[in-house]
Amino acid sequence: MIIDRATAKDALGGYTDSGGNTTTNAQSNRIRGMSSPDAAINNFPTNNRIPFDSYNTKSVEITRGPNSLLFGLGTPAGIVNQSTAQADLNRDTNEVSLRTDNYGSFRSSLAINRSLIKDKLAIYIAALYNNQQFARKPSSDLVRRQYAALTYKPFKNTVIRAFAENSRTMPTAPTASSRAIL
Repeated sequence: MIIDRATAKDALGGYTDSGGNTTTNAQSNRIRGMSSPDAAINNFPTNNRIPFDSYNTKSVEITRGPNSLLFGLGTPAGIVNQSTAQADLNRDTNEVSLRTDNYGSFRSSLAINRSLIKDKLAIYIAALYNNQQFARKPSSDLVRRQYAALTYKPFKNTVIRAFAENSRTMPTAPTASSRAIL
């Protein structure tokens, strides 16, 4: 295992070997001809093993070159920071999204924000079901994710925020015998 800027480059981190060869789509991209960028969630370093998804994303910030080095987390290739959605204390919202394609894929997402105690306590919940189908059968990726965020404002100048996410990915790929049939 190689340690590089506090990132373990092993199979659990999405790498195939100790040489740092990548296995995930998020790590296969290069910035300005350099290596793949580092990843962060809410300005905290993370790895690319679980790629970010728009179902719980408020914004994405890409910092490259000298800025990524000056401001702490990145390498010269840059850093991609995902800001996740937060619970809003002053409004209730609902959002449902459905999508399908000609390969039989189905994606659905749900996001709900509830102000439990006005100006004091709110919760945001989001869920994703993504069954991605491909032209070559029986290849598919099934992703189920859940996300929850809590905002609590006990005093005028104090805000406490917490969030948690659960992700489960079940990839399937054609076997040697099914590849020959296709």
